[in-house]
Parts: sequence; structure tokens; C-alpha cells
Amino acid sequence: MNSLDDAALDKAFDNISFDHPVTEHDRRVMKQLWKEYIKTKKASPTYVENAE
Repeated sequence: MNSLDDAALDKAFDNISFDHPVTEHDRRVMKQLWKEYIKTKKASPTYVENAE
């Protein structure tokens, strides 16, 4: 199983670049969302339940 630990995830988000301005708060929110997703595999920031 290939999973990111918190330190690796933090480093990935700290080094990622975006096409638009991203605040430090945005990065913290994204990190938290992905950490929850990795831990639970039940919720993804890009997942919409019952999307048609």
C-alpha cells in the first residue's frame, strides 16, 4: 500500500505550485482534506456522492 505520511504530504503541499494565488489557509485546508481522505478513504475533496 502506497500512502503518504503527514510529513510527506506537508512537503508536497508546501512545494506545489498553482496557476492562481493560493493562501497559506488554502494550503492548510487542502492538506487537512487529503489527510482525512488518506486515513478514511471515504471522502475526497474532488468526490461527489451519486454524481451522474
